[in-house]
Amino acid sequence: MLKLFLSLFIFAKFGYVVELDSTYEVYYQSGISERIEYLRYKILSDQVPEGLSSLNVSYTPYYNTADFEYVRIIRGKDTLYLDTKNIVDVLAPPDLGGTIFWGEREKILEVKDLRKGDILESKVRKYGGNWLGPTGS
Repeated sequence: MLKLFLSLFIFAKFGYVVELDSTYEVYYQSGISERIEYLRYKILSDQVPEGLSSLNVSYTPYYNTADFEYVRIIRGKDTLYLDTKNIVDVLAPPDLGGTIFWGEREKILEVKDLRKGDILESKVRKYGGNWLGPTGS
């Protein structure tokens, strides 16, 4: 019982719980890799959790691309798809490699109107070069 109470207390502090965090990645002999990332959050608070007011994905233009295939909010029986045309593409902060190497970038999608009980889902596809090369070394 105490464990359940502590879990609910911790989740309530953050305002959401991660229901799914899945990554599928394939490396091809050519040195190209493809990565699919799924995320699913359950909103537990009346206010938009600080970490979910936007979704970010980083990439290095010299090596790869990164695209939101979809971002949706499941609200009861309704599914609302966010317009991925409203993505902002910016230079990543220096601590994420924005000013070194090949100019790490971030794609940012603002998430509005999240409500308690909503489920926020996203699917991101990254495609491009693998810096490790075809043999992984």
